[in-house]
Amino acid sequence: STRKGEALKDAFPVEPWTSRCENLYLTDRLYYQKVHKHLSKADLVIVHEGGTALINYELLLRRRLFGSSKVAFFGHGENTNIEQKITLKGAIKNYIARLPDWWFAYTDISYRTVSALGFPESRITVVNNSIDTRGFSTSLKSLDSKAVDEIRMSLNIQENDTVGLFCGRLLKIKVGFLIEAAKRIRQNIDNYQLIIIGRGDMEKEIQEFARQSSWVHYVGPKFSEERLPYFRIANHFLMPGQVGLGILDAFSAGLPFFTTECGIHSPEIAYLGNGENGYMTNNNVDDFSKIVSKCVGDSIVLNKMSDEAEKTAKKIDFESMVANFSSGINKILL
Repeated sequence: STRKGEALKDAFPVEPWTSRCENLYLTDRLYYQKVHKHLSKADLVIVHEGGTALINYELLLRRRLFGSSKVAFFGHGENTNIEQKITLKGAIKNYIARLPDWWFAYTDISYRTVSALGFPESRITVVNNSIDTRGFSTSLKSLDSKAVDEIRMSLNIQENDTVGLFCGRLLKIKVGFLIEAAKRIRQNIDNYQLIIIGRGDMEKEIQEFARQSSWVHYVGPKFSEERLPYFRIANHFLMPGQVGLGILDAFSAGLPFFTTECGIHSPEIAYLGNGENGYMTNNNVDDFSKIVSKCVGDSIVLNKMSDEAEKTAKKIDFESMVANFSSGINKILL
């Protein structure tokens, strides 16, 4: 984890060829990775681009002064927080981004960003940052249909209803927009239903919205397997505001993805094709609700978008990401 006290799922492989290195935290975000005993044997060190990782500066300095291990960055290629782009911190990060031997860019957007900083395009590998889309899709398809139907009926959702899904943090920047947009979509589509999964600062507002609206179903936070039935019940995904890897969850379920041009998307927004597997509208409720209503209210359009969403998930899968990463490593070392 890059944040002190943050509990993340431990996915570190226990193999004879792997070693765990602990972090030393100076502040909540500023940390140092204790990897010294491994550096002398390393031909290449790949680190996340994060400016709060002190080891990055040491590795780059050792490389420049002593010709030590080659250094590659893996990451976004930019700070997606608008307020920090113009700060000294942002300027330092942009300078540091030009120093490694190689870049593993999350997506094509990251590629263009790093290239625009003056980094040689020939030393950038686009990995297409992903999740286990195949596993997610397989798990969805293997769900017991009767169990899914029971959940659907418990929510009083009919099989022919048009069902939207929101799954994410309940932040003020998202929730206010979502509530107003959903109301307008419901006005346009009589059988519209909305399932909301998540927790956050706006949880009480969502609970009240659901209490007042029989077609809104707040099911609380759901994780891993718990989420799956709701992805099966829904036929499209709503995510006004910032988008990250969650877009691939939606695509894995064949759910067209609808978001807004908010200016703070993570690089994975590159996977969205307007009018193909979803839509990114102008950042206002009127445009968003109109586009969503038009697309999901037409079964032919919705089914076509659903097919394209699944195709995207199959293309941007974890196996392809691994292959892209491996190809880049070979280019650096060979």
